[in-house]
Amino acid sequence: PDLLLTEWGDSTLLPGLIHAAAAAKIELSLNRDPARRIERARARSYTSYGRILFKESATTLAGRLHVDTENSFIADQCHLDGLWELARITKLPVQYTARTSTGTGISYMQMEIAYRDGTLIPEQKAEPESPKRPDELLRADRGGLVFPPRLGFFENVAELDFVSEYPSIMARFNVSPETVNCACCPEAPRVPELGYHICRKRRGITSRVVERLIEKRQQYKHAVGAIHESSLGAIRESPLHAAEELRESYNLRRSSLKWLLVCCFGYTGYKNARFGKIEAHEAINALAREKLLVAMETAERQGYRVLHALVDSLYVQKAEAAREDFERLAREIEARTGLPMALEAVYRFAVFLPSKQSAEIPVPNRFFCVPEEGGEPKVRGLECRRHDSPPLVVRMQTEALKILAEARDRASYGRKLEEAREVLARYLERIEEGSAPIEEFIISRRLTRPPAGYRQNSATAIVARQLDRAGVKLRPGENVQYIVTDADAVLPDDRARALTLWESWRGYDVAYYQQMLRDAFKPFEYFGRTSRSLAGSSPYARLPSSPRIASTDGLSSGRFFSTTAQTASRSTPK
Repeated sequence: PDLLLTEWGDSTLLPGLIHAAAAAKIELSLNRDPARRIERARARSYTSYGRILFKESATTLAGRLHVDTENSFIADQCHLDGLWELARITKLPVQYTARTSTGTGISYMQMEIAYRDGTLIPEQKAEPESPKRPDELLRADRGGLVFPPRLGFFENVAELDFVSEYPSIMARFNVSPETVNCACCPEAPRVPELGYHICRKRRGITSRVVERLIEKRQQYKHAVGAIHESSLGAIRESPLHAAEELRESYNLRRSSLKWLLVCCFGYTGYKNARFGKIEAHEAINALAREKLLVAMETAERQGYRVLHALVDSLYVQKAEAAREDFERLAREIEARTGLPMALEAVYRFAVFLPSKQSAEIPVPNRFFCVPEEGGEPKVRGLECRRHDSPPLVVRMQTEALKILAEARDRASYGRKLEEAREVLARYLERIEEGSAPIEEFIISRRLTRPPAGYRQNSATAIVARQLDRAGVKLRPGENVQYIVTDADAVLPDDRARALTLWESWRGYDVAYYQQMLRDAFKPFEYFGRTSRSLAGSSPYARLPSSPRIASTDGLSSGRFFSTTAQTASRSTPK
C-alpha cells in the first residue's frame, strides 16, 4: 500500500511487528526501498506554556507513508484531508507534517518567503529582547483584554467575534518581527500603550504568510457556500453524497489552516522561533486590547449591555433586539476597528457562573449558552468539557443540559430544572445499585513528574507508583487512568487503583462518585432556584444512604453490582 494508517502504530504496532519478525527470523519489508532503514525517533517529555506534555516515539517509512492518528494532532483533528492541505502549503514531507507542530509549519513558510526575497535566514534565533525599564515592561508584558462577566441568567444574548483577530491584526497592520521598530520609519504611527512604530515601506514576512492563509481559508469558505447553492449545475447533477463529501473535505482543509493561524501569533514570541521577536508579540496584544475596547464602546453607545468581553469575543444584550440588530452592530464595529467581525450566535439565554471557590467571584471561562435556533449549547468550564472527567459524570451533565436547553426564559428554566434533577437522581441510583459498567468510572490524569518524584499521596501519585511497581515505565506528560476505590482509606494503595491493575473485587467509592455528580449539577442551580429547598426537596436528597464501597463482582459480564454485605467487610474503618 502507499499509505499505512494506524492507531498507536508509532509506539506499539510497528515496533512490535519489527521485534516479532526479528525474533522469528522473518524478513519484514515495511520499506519499499530495501536499502533504507526504518527511521525511529525517541519518545520525549517537554514543557509547553507551563504544561508537561509527552510526545510518543515516531516510526517513519521509506517509499510509503505511515500516519499514526494517535500521534498526529492534525490527522486526528482534521483527518487526511487536513494533513494533505498542510503538507501542500508548508511544503514539508507528509510523515514529518503529521508528527511535527504547526509552529514548525509556520517557520518553514516564513523561510520559503525569505528565500524567495533573498533575505538571509538565521540558523537560530539571534535577536534578543530590547532593553526596557520596569514600567515599560509592565505595560508591554500583557496579554489579551478580559472583562469578568456579569453573574446571572440573561435572555436574548448575542456573541460577536472578531474573525481570526490576531492573524487579521498581523495582516492588516503589517505586524511582523522585522517591521516592528524598524530603522527606516521612525515617524510611523505608534502602537497604542507601547509607542512602538510599524514599518510602512515594506511588507513583513509573517504578515505575508498570514495573508496567504487567511485568503485560502476564505476560498474554501466560498467553495463550501458554492456547493450549498442549488444553482450550480455540476453539483446538481452529481450524487448527493459526493457533494457532502466534498463539503466535508473543504471544511477539514479550512480547519487545518485555522490551526496554522492560531499558531502564527504565539510563534512571534516563541523563544526559539527564527523570525520571532517579543516586541511584535506585544504589539499584536496591544492592538487587540485597543480594538476590543472600541468594540465595547460602540456597543454601549448603541444601547447594548456588555455582559462579557473575552480577548476577541463580546457578549451583549438588548431587550427586543433581533438578529438583524446584532448584525448591524457587528458591521458598525467592523467599520470602526478595521477588523472583520461576525455575529457568532444569538442565544435564547446565557448563564455566567461564579468561581467554584466563591459564589460571588466571576470567572471568564465558566458559562453555558443556548442558541436561539436550537443546536448544541455552548459550554465552557464545566465537567462535560474536561477530558479527565469520568464518562458517567459527563453523560449526566450532558443529559441535564439537553433538558435545560428546552427552556425559553427564566421561568421555564426553573420548571426544566426540576426535570433535570430527575436525571441526576437516576444517575445517583445507578452508582448506588452498581448497574453501570466500570468504564463509566474511569478518571484520567496527566503526570507532571516521574512516579518517584511525587511527594504527596494524591490519586495520580498513588496510581503512578502502582504502575511503576508493576513494571510500566511512565514519563512526565503521559496520562494514567484509574478508579477511586476508597478515597478515605488509611493505606494509600486502597484509595485508588490503576485501571490496568484493577480487580473486580475492589469495588469503587460510592460516596466519592455521587459527590462528583452533585458537584457537576451545581452550576445549573445557581440561577434557577425555585421556592423548593434544594436540600430537602431534590429527588436525590431522598435517596437511602449508600454503602461506602460498591462491589464489582459482575465485571466479567461487563456490569458490576453493589452488595452491602460484601462491602462491609472490605471497606476501611473510618
